Amino acid sequence: MVILLSALHTDSISGIYGKSPPKSLDLNPIEMIWNEKKEFVRKRNIQNDEETVEDVLEFQINFTPAKCQAYINQLKKNKVIKIVIKNGDWSNC
Repeated sequence: MVILLSALHTDSISGIYGKSPPKSLDLNPIEMIWNEKKEFVRKRNIQNDEETVEDVLEFQINFTPAKCQAYINQLKKNKVIKIVIKNGDWSNC
């Protein structure tokens, strides 16, 4: 977590000020990114481990600081508001 927050600061990505509540997928941009990465790899016709590594690296190369910031902005704009409206319940959105 410390390394991640340091990298976010280095790339001037704002909006994450500490840990999200445990098991709160709605408040965790890392879970959102992980899901996107899994979908990216799943859609490929991977034949072996080497292709898996290549596809994961391709995803990481194309995942820019701007895209990461967009995830965080979306989270701040949409998810948090819905959770507050539901008095802290998971929004499933």
